Amino acid sequence: MSIIRIIFTTIFFGTVVYASTGSVSGTIASNGQGLPGANVSLIGSNLGAVTDSLGSYYLTEIPTGKYLLRVDYIGYESQTREIYITLYDLDEKDETGSVLVDKLGINVELDELKDILKGNALKNVNFELISSALGLNEVVVSASKRKQKITQAPSVVSVLKSVDIRRQVGV
Repeated sequence: MSIIRIIFTTIFFGTVVYASTGSVSGTIASNGQGLPGANVSLIGSNLGAVTDSLGSYYLTEIPTGKYLLRVDYIGYESQTREIYITLYDLDEKDETGSVLVDKLGINVELDELKDILKGNALKNVNFELISSALGLNEVVVSASKRKQKITQAPSVVSVLKSVDIRRQVGV
C-alpha cells in the first residue's frame, strides 16, 4: 500500500512541478539574417541556450517568475528584455469564454509593467542586434630568455602589431 502511495505522490508532484514552468522562444537576427551561435540567457538563473543555424532559440522548463532575458553575440551590442513567466497564458480564454487577464483583475493598459512580456509560453520573443566595432588596443608581451633554435624551444613567440590584426578578415 505504501509503494502505491509513493508512486502516486511522485507522479502528482512531478506533474505540479512541470505544470508550473514555462517556455520562451524566438529568433536573434541582424539586418534580417539569423545569427547562429548567439547566447541567450536568463539573468539570475542557470538557464540558457545557443541559437541554431537560423538564429532560433528555445528555452524550456523556466520556473514562474520575473526574469531578464539577455542576448549576447560577439561583435554586437548585448540586449536585455524583461519577461514574466506565469502559470497560464494571460490571453487564454477559460471554459466560460472570459480572458484570464480580466479574471485575474489585471488592467493591461494601466499596468505599470506593460513593457514586460507576460505568459506561460512566450513565442516570437525576437531580438534585432546592432553591430558594434570591437576596439583593439595594442598589447605588449615581453619575456626574456637565452637565444636558442626555434626547433629546440619549448614555446615560440611571434610579434603582431594591432595594424596587422586589423587587416585580418572579420576583425
